[in-house]
Amino acid sequence: MRRAFKTLGSGSRTMTAIVMLALLGAGGVLAFWSAAGSGTASGSLATLAAPTITGATAGAGTTALSWSAVTPPASGTVTYYVGRDGGPAGASCPSATSPSSVTTCTDTGVAAGTHTYTVTAVWRSWTAKSASSAATLASGSATQIVLSTSTEALASGAGRTLTATIEDAAGNTVVAGADSTRSVTFAKTTGSGSVAGLGATSASSGVATLAVSGSTAGSVTLRASATLNAGATNSNTLTFSVVPGSASKLAFTAQPSSSPGASAFATQPAVAVQDANGNTVTTDSSSVTLAITSGSGTSGASLACTANPKAASSGVATFAGCNIDKAGSGYTLSATDAALASATSGTFNITVGAAAKLAFSQQPSGSTGGIAFATQPKVTVQDAGGNTVTGDSSSVALAITNGTGTSGAGLACTANPQAASSGVATFAGCNIDKAGNGYTLSATDAALASATSGTFNITVGAAAKLAFSQQPSGST
Repeated sequence: MRRAFKTLGSGSRTMTAIVMLALLGAGGVLAFWSAAGSGTASGSLATLAAPTITGATAGAGTTALSWSAVTPPASGTVTYYVGRDGGPAGASCPSATSPSSVTTCTDTGVAAGTHTYTVTAVWRSWTAKSASSAATLASGSATQIVLSTSTEALASGAGRTLTATIEDAAGNTVVAGADSTRSVTFAKTTGSGSVAGLGATSASSGVATLAVSGSTAGSVTLRASATLNAGATNSNTLTFSVVPGSASKLAFTAQPSSSPGASAFATQPAVAVQDANGNTVTTDSSSVTLAITSGSGTSGASLACTANPKAASSGVATFAGCNIDKAGSGYTLSATDAALASATSGTFNITVGAAAKLAFSQQPSGSTGGIAFATQPKVTVQDAGGNTVTGDSSSVALAITNGTGTSGAGLACTANPQAASSGVATFAGCNIDKAGNGYTLSATDAALASATSGTFNITVGAAAKLAFSQQPSGST
């Protein structure tokens, strides 16, 4: 378009005309200039037209675009770039940083839904943008399932949501049709770990979710699968680790075994610090205490261990030298830590062991000189735990313990030594002739540890006989 402008003068005086022309319209530009002088002047104004989108054909994850070519206002080439939804289109279409002279392109990797496209013409520093054009993409046929759950380590007992998306070949979620509501099965394929809550759930708009929680510690590989169109990839896997949760309870990982009284269990107990799902918390060093469970075994029995309480190492308290003294059946041990739920072992028995020692099971009582004790001594053959060895018939000998009572006193019994019967040597008629205080008796058997009775006294009794306390001597 051309316009002529005339500048008028009067005499030697010159008038300067400043002219500005605005051309408005879709894709138009604004041009202005000034002219000064006298006489007649003329100028020309050009515009850069906006392109027109002539085609926006939707496909499965793609949009095929075409647009009209724009004639440059002067020498040079017009180039173009494509925008989608206010931002750049896919890499297969020209961009603002790399415009091209092409007038067609296919935008790829486009999600299902309605998208708005524009094409901008570029000539030198001039630009002109087209009117918007919309393209609505529907998802294609289902070709795959994508399991998009986090692969971060999951603590046992903690929850996580598994998400499986049914997609077409372009990666669009299949939001409609039969495939969008398929039943998706989440299952473990490999690994020493496990999660709780796996199973099947129906997808909604192409997405299936399932809440699970960590269970057994270890690596676990999960799969999401469904029956899709023929030829589709119907499963997808991912791997993550389940790690122990917080310490919650104690558990016997090695059970105490039956043994003779006071003899160390052949299998010593070990107690693990575990989370709620039974995983050993290897970072825990709790102090664990063992005790005979109330009401089990034999009343009055005692438990002894090399160390008790015992600190856990890598989450396990391993005991040593544990034994129970008294024979009995149905013993159990309890493991406790103030902060954790306690544990009870399996049952075991304590049997009578081999003969190891003697013990007075009935103490001699005091009496008068030469008169049998009112309570006669009994000596029992015992194992190391103090249990009577009923099958033993050891020959037990009694004697006044050296250094007790009155020097030179004598002990007499109906039978001494006395053979044990059912593990007990029962003496009769035992007496000491000389009065004195602080007597004790010693019981011995060459093969067993000896025993010493409690103290008792021998007093002077009633007159019973005469005796020469001084003998007459010979004379002339």
